[in-house]
Amino acid sequence: MQTVNFTRSWSGSETKPGSTRARFFLEPVQDEIASAQAGRPIFHDVERVELFMPGDQWHKPVHNVTDDHRQRYPEAYAAFRAGVEDAVTSGTPLSEWSILSRSRVMELQALGFRSVEDVRDVSDQHAAPIMGMMSLKERAKAWLDEAAELAQNEMLHAENDKLNSEIASLKLQLKELADVSQRMFHEVTALKSATNPLAATIPGMADPLQAAGYQDPRPVVPQQSVAVVSEDAKRRPGRPRKHEEGA
Repeated sequence: MQTVNFTRSWSGSETKPGSTRARFFLEPVQDEIASAQAGRPIFHDVERVELFMPGDQWHKPVHNVTDDHRQRYPEAYAAFRAGVEDAVTSGTPLSEWSILSRSRVMELQALGFRSVEDVRDVSDQHAAPIMGMMSLKERAKAWLDEAAELAQNEMLHAENDKLNSEIASLKLQLKELADVSQRMFHEVTALKSATNPLAATIPGMADPLQAAGYQDPRPVVPQQSVAVVSEDAKRRPGRPRKHEEGA
């Protein structure tokens, strides 16, 4: 089977500004031995990768795909395996940039540009030979900066709205707690002021005759008379009283 192997070292990744990009594809390669045995051309699809930088039309080496390529460009390789051609693995697609006409988009795509970020990050060396590219690069930078600022403002507004909502919820909870506390205070105060239910129900705690308005018919004995009666009770029968002994 015919194979072509290239070796090359490079630095950077597909997300770094001005770095090398990767385009994975399948290329049919004839298997010479299998073709000779079958007496007809036999081909096998081989994974290949084209390395390039946007704006550089002259340096686009092609390699057989290795694990190093898969690890260095995981998003591009995943899009390739999913069957997505010319996928924009990061950034804003050129078709979403309203200032570009369709023909201009196709022209830039033919030069290896896939996103607005590619236009912004193209090196001056590669942008200079392309008509109007330097100006387009500056406009891409301004457009992306403005979009980032708007996104930041929207995020701040969203965070403020969330914070205000949480504050309102906390205020409502505090009001509900205050209402419950006030209600409990009134209930406790009412319980303290009420008659003890035990005193009203235990037998003997209240005089039923007094409760019915009963009055004792017996006369009230003066204190002095009570003392005399007490003395008479102590004297033995037949013995004269003290005031009578001297008489």
